[in-house]
Amino acid sequence: MVTTIQQSIISNQNWSPTPLSKASTLSKKLNIDLWLKREDCTAIGSFKIRGALISISEYIKNQNSKTDKTGVCVASAGNFAISIATATKQFNIPTTVFVPNNATPSKIKKIKSTGATIHQKGDDFDESKFFAKEFSDTNNLTFLEDGVLEGMVSGSRTIAQEILQISHKWDALIVPIGNGSLIKGVGMEIKDQFPSMKIIGVIPSGSPAMWQALNDQPWDENKKPETTADGLAVRIPIQKITEEIKPFIDDLWLVKEKNILPALKSLKQYENIICEPSASICLAGIYENRYDLTGKKIVAIITGSDLKDEILEEAMNSKGLI
Repeated sequence: MVTTIQQSIISNQNWSPTPLSKASTLSKKLNIDLWLKREDCTAIGSFKIRGALISISEYIKNQNSKTDKTGVCVASAGNFAISIATATKQFNIPTTVFVPNNATPSKIKKIKSTGATIHQKGDDFDESKFFAKEFSDTNNLTFLEDGVLEGMVSGSRTIAQEILQISHKWDALIVPIGNGSLIKGVGMEIKDQFPSMKIIGVIPSGSPAMWQALNDQPWDENKKPETTADGLAVRIPIQKITEEIKPFIDDLWLVKEKNILPALKSLKQYENIICEPSASICLAGIYENRYDLTGKKIVAIITGSDLKDEILEEAMNSKGLI
């Protein structure tokens, strides 16, 4: 449950609530009543700022009785780090961030602008997380892990609350799955109030470990993710999280990589939205399953807006999905 204090932390932000707008042109082309929850419209262009603000408020409360730690450390492909660093900056909390070597330059720039110390280390997110945990132990820092922090889940629940304030007559919500905190929070809130409403998770085919874990299949932890949706690139799923989110998921779509960037172009072309591939994957999944969704009222969460310049260029040079 989201507490009154947690709700007020989000509702007091000047970007809250984020827009929930109908994708009119795409709705007509797909024969679906498609709506977009615009988390790219938060202060940092990502839904993760919600959970970060709540998590850091909890951290400060706990530090009143625990003064042995000297700051926080996080690992992230970008958006989680930006969110935590933005929140900690408000309270002058020393923050160290580990990002993988292939992190988006615009995200690195945003992290640096907060004053956080940044280490670019590791070939993917999971390697960066290993180094971050090691660094935290050595330097007496509190390691904050995205998929594990309950504050991140509470932040995600506020997204669902805002959606339900507009209407509760949705047939399905389309939710990208990275580490699982987004779909856990959204799923908990939706299923608490409207159990019949479907929650559909989307996962990129170039990073299938979460799909395999959620389907009780083995995955290869040595296989590097190869996806343009870097925010959803997971090599080693957290078993505790996968077990926790299973009850909230009605369907899982493993979305073809070849459709993610063309979907990005279609969002720009028809709805004038520039989002990251980790968000355009929702439209790609909807397109692949469009005949099953005909006439349905659907919400897709546009999770963020940061992407590499070369990825945007590649997307704009593509044919477009629709």
